[in-house]
Amino acid sequence: MIGDIMQNFDLRQDSVINVIDPFCGDGRLIAAFLTVLATANNHPKEVVVTAWDIDEAIINAATETICEAATDAPFEVVVNTQVMDAFDCDQALYGSFDICVTNPPWSSTKSLKANAFATKDEYEAYQTLTNAYGRLLTERYPEVKGGKSFGAGALNLSRFGLALALRLVKESGICGIVMPSSLAADTSSAVLRRSMLDHFSLRSLHYYPAELKLFAGADQAAIYLVLDANRNDKPGRVVSHLKSKTVDYALDDHFWNYSLTNGWIIPVGYKEEEIRLIEKLSLMPTLGSCGDITLGREVDETRISERLCDRSPYRFVKGFMVTCYRLSDNEKWYYDDSKSPIPPSAMSEKVVWRDVSRVSQKKRVKATLLSSGHVAGNSLGVATCTDPKKLRALLGVLNSSVFEFMARTVLTTNHVSSGMLKRVPYPNLSDDLLEKMSVVVDEILADPSDSSMLALIDDLVAEAYDLSPDELGVAQEAVNPDGQLVMEL
Repeated sequence: MIGDIMQNFDLRQDSVINVIDPFCGDGRLIAAFLTVLATANNHPKEVVVTAWDIDEAIINAATETICEAATDAPFEVVVNTQVMDAFDCDQALYGSFDICVTNPPWSSTKSLKANAFATKDEYEAYQTLTNAYGRLLTERYPEVKGGKSFGAGALNLSRFGLALALRLVKESGICGIVMPSSLAADTSSAVLRRSMLDHFSLRSLHYYPAELKLFAGADQAAIYLVLDANRNDKPGRVVSHLKSKTVDYALDDHFWNYSLTNGWIIPVGYKEEEIRLIEKLSLMPTLGSCGDITLGREVDETRISERLCDRSPYRFVKGFMVTCYRLSDNEKWYYDDSKSPIPPSAMSEKVVWRDVSRVSQKKRVKATLLSSGHVAGNSLGVATCTDPKKLRALLGVLNSSVFEFMARTVLTTNHVSSGMLKRVPYPNLSDDLLEKMSVVVDEILADPSDSSMLALIDDLVAEAYDLSPDELGVAQEAVNPDGQLVMEL
C-alpha cells in the first residue's frame, strides 16, 4: 500500500511532507512509510508525522516504533503523537495533510453485550453513552448514512474511519487505507462509496480473501485502497491476491459505466473478461422481478426443539441437510403441528436453499426441491411457484454455474438471503426451455451424481441467459473450485 502511495504521490525534493495516521496503533504503517520514502530517488527536506490513538500505552509504543524508523532517514522527521479520539478531532485540521495512511477500527459502537456488565444500570449507562457517540458520528459524517451492519443501533466504525481519513487530506493529497472487503460492494456502503469516488480517484484497490488469514488467523477478507484527490485521467487497477493466483483489471470507462449503474460497486476477485460478463448479465431482469416466484422463509428455529416430535406428517428440515439437488436422510426430525401452525407453503412443493454460506465456501448457492409435507427452518430460504415446471427450472438456474457466478456479485455476507437473491439477474424462460429444463432437473433429482445431466442443465441455463459457449466457459472457470476459490463484490 505504501508503495502504491509513493507511485502516485508527487514527491518534490526539499519539500515538507505532512503525513498522518489517525488510528495509528503500534505505528507500523507510519514506520513503513518512512522506510519506503527513504529508498526513493528524491527525498523531502522534512517529514512531519502526526499519529493519534485512544490508548496511551499504544501511543507510547507507536512513538518508539516511528522514531526508530526515522533514525537513519535521509531527511528530517518531526514526530507528533497524541492520545485522542480521531473521530472528535478539531475540524480545523481537515485538509491539512499531504498523505493519510491508516487502518481504522473494524469494530462497532456497541461491541459489548449486557452480560459484560455487573448490573443493569451499568449496561444502561453504556447504552446511553454509545447512543450519544453514535449521534456525534452520524452528525459529523453524514455521508456514511449510519452504516448499520452490526445489529440494532450499532455503527460500523471502519466506514467512519474512511470518511475521516478522506477529510484530513489536502485537495492535492492522497490516502491509503485498509478496510473490510465489504466496503467494495455492500449496499450499506453505497452512499459512502459514491462520496469517495466523487471526490477521489481510485488509483488501486488490492483484495485479500479470508483464506489467506492475514489477521492473526482470523477469517476476514480485506482490501486496501489508494485514493488520490488529484482528479485526472490516469487509470487505476483492482488487483486480487487469490490463494492460487493473482487477477486484476483496469478501471476504464467500460468499468465505470457498469459501476455507476450498480450502486458504485467495485468488483474484487475478477478478471477483465469476467467483468464484461457481469456487465452483460446485469442488463437482464432480476429474480425479484419474477412475479410468479415468491421468495421468503417458513419458520423460526429459535427453541425449535419445543416444536418437534417423534412422528408427524411433516418433516422438519434445516439448512445443513441441503446440498445441490439433495436432502440428507441422516437426520429425521418432525414438526408438531399441534404446538405451532404449519405454514401454507409446507403444503406444496418448494425450492429451498441454504441460508448460511461463508464467503470462503467453494459454492455458495445450494438448493434442492422439497415435496409437500416438509417444513423449512429459517436456516433455509424458500421459493414457491404454482407452476411446477417453473419451480424446477428455478432450481436448475439456482444450482447452475451462471447463477453462482452472478450470485457472488451480491453476496457480501455469510448469508444467502432472499433479498440478495432477488437482485441476481434471472432470464425470461420460453415454453420450450421450461419444458427441457424441468425434465432435466427431474432426472438430476433422481440421480444428483449424473455429470452429463449437470452439464446439460448448465448449457440450458446459458441458453436462457443468451450466453455463448465462451461466455459460459468464463462463468464455469470463475466458479470452478479447483481454480479461483473466492470472488466477491
